[in-house]
Amino acid sequence: MRYGPGSSPHMTNHIAPTPQTIKVPRQHSDQPSGPRAFAALKNTSFRWFYLSMYGHFIPMNMQMVIKPWLPYALTGSYGWAGWVTLAGAIPMLVLSPIGGLLADRVPKQKIIQIGQLLNGFNSMYIFAMLVMGMMDIYHLIIAGVIHGAIMPLMMPARQALIAQILGKDQLTSGVALSGAGMAITRAVAPPLMALGLFLVPGDLVAGSTWVYLVMAIAYFGAVFALMPVKGYPASVESGGRSLKAAFGDIVQGFNYARTNLSVRSVLVANFFIVIFVMPFHTLLAPFLENELQADELTVGLLYGLTGVGTILGSFLIGNMLPKNRGRVLVLAAAFLSVIIAVLAISEPVLLTAFVLLLSGLPQAARQTLSNVLVQSYSADEYRGRVSSLYMMEFGFTMFGVFLFGQLADLIGIRTGLFLTAIALLIVCLILLRSKVSKLD
Repeated sequence: MRYGPGSSPHMTNHIAPTPQTIKVPRQHSDQPSGPRAFAALKNTSFRWFYLSMYGHFIPMNMQMVIKPWLPYALTGSYGWAGWVTLAGAIPMLVLSPIGGLLADRVPKQKIIQIGQLLNGFNSMYIFAMLVMGMMDIYHLIIAGVIHGAIMPLMMPARQALIAQILGKDQLTSGVALSGAGMAITRAVAPPLMALGLFLVPGDLVAGSTWVYLVMAIAYFGAVFALMPVKGYPASVESGGRSLKAAFGDIVQGFNYARTNLSVRSVLVANFFIVIFVMPFHTLLAPFLENELQADELTVGLLYGLTGVGTILGSFLIGNMLPKNRGRVLVLAAAFLSVIIAVLAISEPVLLTAFVLLLSGLPQAARQTLSNVLVQSYSADEYRGRVSSLYMMEFGFTMFGVFLFGQLADLIGIRTGLFLTAIALLIVCLILLRSKVSKLD
């Protein structure tokens, strides 16, 4: 039995015997002579994997804007935007443990390719509804359910493959570069998308047609970009195990996360942070349109500013030494609570732009460090299943977005955002005295 950091031999009393671990070939490279943030790019497989990420990041960032914005345009309600979000949360909760099991027992690159292919077809479905003039809120809910089923089956494999390709020495660099790639596309894709929406004749619904076509093309491109990434088999041998044994493996993964104090503390901290951060990110586009009377182009540019700040934050975290990472995670979330509170009372567009630019810095730290800590403190044979719990938390937070959408319709979105900022700050003050703030 191997033990991840933060676990100990006495924990084996709570965990069933693990399947046989496969020795995974890893491409080693010379020690990087450049900045630590770019060290992972010396690995050839990671470079191809990183390229394929952009085929996922581009539509993901476009969808983060258009997914809540389109139902708001169709209905004029934050509540319906919450319903579309909730539609993806339910399958995410149910399927996340299965995704973790697959990530440990099936070659991860194959899982990712199948998921990207299905995402492409799902985008084509919405594209077809828009072209035929049949779009309504219920098609968005159906697409949300499909997307919510794909993501938990694919994302644990994506997160675990970074660690499998790079190992722990370059893991922070790989995750930070992943965060930077997400930030770059967040800075570029939404403004370009908004420019297209601004220039295309008609309303937001009509202009969304080409958005979903671009998303589908990007997803299909990611499938091809991942083809050169080979030589990374499943982390553990499945050996034709029965369904009952597979269920036992899922339970075993839960037990591992429960008994590994370091992993458990990161998962708990991340859950309580994200549940108060997600409403801010998910409903940002309709907030800007409704509260600041911003047109499509202005919304895209303002949303892109969050990506600019995240780029800088990702590279700062990528150069960070593996020390006090848990404390930095909590402090970043506390800073984000202040930013959300200022945004809630902000009226001028220039002040809002500055606040959104700043928001990228703590957001990069939160996303990168929570992922790195989960991966670093998990043993190799459990990494996929632990990543699935990380994904499962995201599904739970979608319920928070749904409830926030209903609340925003009742008391106003500004009041709702201010209350979530206060709640997030209280959570951070508690976490500063907890185990997670002591993790390196």
